[in-house]
Amino acid sequence: SILIYGATLESYCCVNALLANGISPNSIKLIFPPDHADANVFNDPTVLKSVHEQLKKLNIQIYENYLMDEWRHEGAIDSNQPIDHVIFRTKDKKHSKDLNLKCTTLFCFYNKQVNYDAFIAINQSSLVFDGRLVIDENNHTNDSLIYAGGSLTKFKRGYYSDDRTQASFNSKEAGHMLANQLFLKYDPIYIPPKTPSGRNPLIPTYKKPKRLYAVLPGNLHYFQICESGPTVRYEDAKNIENYGTDLITNHENNYFRLHLDQTGIVRTIVCLRHDKIDAYNLSQLYGLHERLINNLRQRYNEGLITDFFSYFQENWAVALYHDRFTDVRNEVREILKKTLMDNEESIFSSLASSIDHDLIFNDEQKKNILKRFRAEGYKKEIEETILGYINYNQYHLPMYAKPT
Repeated sequence: SILIYGATLESYCCVNALLANGISPNSIKLIFPPDHADANVFNDPTVLKSVHEQLKKLNIQIYENYLMDEWRHEGAIDSNQPIDHVIFRTKDKKHSKDLNLKCTTLFCFYNKQVNYDAFIAINQSSLVFDGRLVIDENNHTNDSLIYAGGSLTKFKRGYYSDDRTQASFNSKEAGHMLANQLFLKYDPIYIPPKTPSGRNPLIPTYKKPKRLYAVLPGNLHYFQICESGPTVRYEDAKNIENYGTDLITNHENNYFRLHLDQTGIVRTIVCLRHDKIDAYNLSQLYGLHERLINNLRQRYNEGLITDFFSYFQENWAVALYHDRFTDVRNEVREILKKTLMDNEESIFSSLASSIDHDLIFNDEQKKNILKRFRAEGYKKEIEETILGYINYNQYHLPMYAKPT
């Protein structure tokens, strides 16, 4: 009997790994701790429901709302004997019975904390430990010669941001920031990246999104990309006034949810299907405006899109996935920042000033901006930039027509 305790992503992945290695589903028991429903690890009720339906189809026993209380060897006097039973209890001891399960193997994924050996090493090194290893905004510990980063760490309490730890941000970006600090100290020719002018923020600004990919029971492939930072429950987020819009397809049980914020920017992508998901290409959609994705919202509302998976595999989308597309977007932004035809300010500056003053454009003002865009040469210069991008990468982008 193999026991898996916890309602984390690792718990579900562990079940799938055991099944993939030939373990009978009848010998696997999955035990969820109390209040696990309030901490939906997928942060999407449809994904959670689909995964639990797969667990039932596989005949895997599930026990809910139990706390692991004790393990022991039945009838053994010697404490060195291997455990063969684990006892789970509920919060309500009066109206429910304890759960005494035989155990040959136990996987515990509940309430992950700092490794004991790591804690001893930190403590003996006189480093400040407050549930996690305490660091400042430059990844320094209280010892100026010791740096740290990752899920082991937390920012010091003086920042009043206990919920914002590096575990809730993109791990690669956190690693790059730590590496930059080390390069700055030990590499004499290293040029640090530019930082915003003025006073530095107390906690670094993390811009890259968080990504998750996992293979779940029933060989379900799960992928999620979302904003960095503390996770907001999906149910709570939907009640926010400026939440935005969810675009959802579920063609042949291939679930795809794409969240647009109030300005039309892609902020969340959640996928669940039986086939492998192209996580790299889908990640390139994060942060793009829906108009840039072939008028996504309009096509969806008109019923022209029934399956996002096939939609984003069409030829028109290949340019979005190319590694130089971000450079092209930056070039276009720089064009809009330029002042053309002896005007006092660029289109970009005009729009930024209006946004700073919370002005809402009427139809006449929108027409004037569009007229400037066409008449002052912005449109022509951007078209030349896009065509140059397609021509230069013609080997990878043969599906796009170009003028002769």
